[in-house]
Amino acid sequence: MVFYLVKGSNPGYYLSAKAGVNFKSSISLAFEFLASQMQQSYDITAGNLQYHKNLKMQSLEKIILLRGCGTKGGYLEAGLRLISFLNVSETNSTNVSQTIIRDDFNNNCFGILGGFGGPIYFHKKYDFNFGIRVSYTIASILKDGIYPIHDDIYHIPYSSDATTNPLIVYLTLGFDWHFQWATETPKF
Repeated sequence: MVFYLVKGSNPGYYLSAKAGVNFKSSISLAFEFLASQMQQSYDITAGNLQYHKNLKMQSLEKIILLRGCGTKGGYLEAGLRLISFLNVSETNSTNVSQTIIRDDFNNNCFGILGGFGGPIYFHKKYDFNFGIRVSYTIASILKDGIYPIHDDIYHIPYSSDATTNPLIVYLTLGFDWHFQWATETPKF
């Protein structure tokens, strides 16, 4: 029998840039470019063998968002995302060197996301905001549904392939600058 235990919290981070167009000042269509890093550490126990593994993923994402905005900066958003993995590596307790496993992951994976948030500080020209996003990857991130084993010591027998579709929760902190070119002349 094999047991997996996710070991502690391994928060990731992301940086993004977004540009959008507002329609009727309450609906916006935005394009976001996002770079992220995530990792997961876990322990595996199989009989007397104890094993630790750390997986680190770096990706670029392109996101198209439809966002409903309130007059004071609150928002609801939904969109599509395309994920491209730049680097995926793992380290484990049986082989402390880092192994690059990028080729075992699909080049492009599609997903959906939704979120909501509101301003921490709101001004007519800009705001600082806080939000929550939830993202689900529709396409499996692994090629052929098989997780690679690269240490030649530990092997998990399986009877069929399974998909890997991450569900990610983001806490966002952002700065939005409102140009408002269509509604008034910019004042510098």
